Amino acid sequence: MSDRTVITEPVTHGGAGPPTPVAAAASAATVTPAAGVPSEAPTVAAAAAVPEAAAARANGQAGRSPGVHAALSVMELVVTQGPLGLGDLARDLRLPKSTLHRICAILVDRGWALRDEQGRYEPGVRAIGLGSRAANLPIVTGFRHAVADFMTRHDETVCLAVIDGDESVFIAIEETTQPVRLQTWVGRRAPAFASASGRVILAGRASAAVAAEYGGRALVTPTGRRLQTIGELEAILARVRADGFAENHEETAAGLYTASVPIVNESGTVLAAMTMCVPTSRMYPGRGDGLLADLIAAGKALSRDVAWLPAFDAKRV
Repeated sequence: MSDRTVITEPVTHGGAGPPTPVAAAASAATVTPAAGVPSEAPTVAAAAAVPEAAAARANGQAGRSPGVHAALSVMELVVTQGPLGLGDLARDLRLPKSTLHRICAILVDRGWALRDEQGRYEPGVRAIGLGSRAANLPIVTGFRHAVADFMTRHDETVCLAVIDGDESVFIAIEETTQPVRLQTWVGRRAPAFASASGRVILAGRASAAVAAEYGGRALVTPTGRRLQTIGELEAILARVRADGFAENHEETAAGLYTASVPIVNESGTVLAAMTMCVPTSRMYPGRGDGLLADLIAAGKALSRDVAWLPAFDAKRV
């Protein structure tokens, strides 16, 4: 095992970074035809709705509000990739700049987005404020209670993660006091197929669903390891199902060992993943078994505490 470590500056315990994604819905304004205009002439709103409706049909959203989907998509991109200009949004969402300009103007007016001096959009005060309430979610408060003994015993960073689209994202962190650590934050993302937390959650899904999501895609981890085929990913997930946990050796960051266990509700649905992040320099012989045993115990404790929670997931459209 490599002796490289992830060395960062110490950060404040429990500090939060980018906010949890949150979205607001916006509706397009209508313009009434002026007197004397033939009734069959399209209104401005109807004309603007044509590309939105086409995009909705292309994305399988027929019968649902394209304006709401567009507004949610704007907020998802601004929160996860911002700051972004209208050109960036138009390219990624394949919507006209005129449509996006109206949506962004409403989001700014309502406080969900900010527009900087370069004309780019980023999360506004309402998005940030709502994201800060994530610390009060039952699964997050339960997580902090469940890992207290683990932190006392081992003093290693433990994170709670969920899947958003095809990415694993941290929603809560209990951080080590040691100066050599993984620099991370609430909202940090990694490809789900590559991370221990993502693999634990994907292992709870049907093989056909995983194949539909990842079949035909290039599966390259953040540190450059390429999975040969979807079959290799399926073999990894089968091992996770058999073991009840996932281990990851330097696939998401050089010098980092991670292990993850599932958090399940009473029906057996995987809600989230509890992951420990340890520099490989502290994974000396004989330590791993104790760490993993206590992580499994903490995961089972949290699963009991949140057994009543329904399944939740995020879908990108």
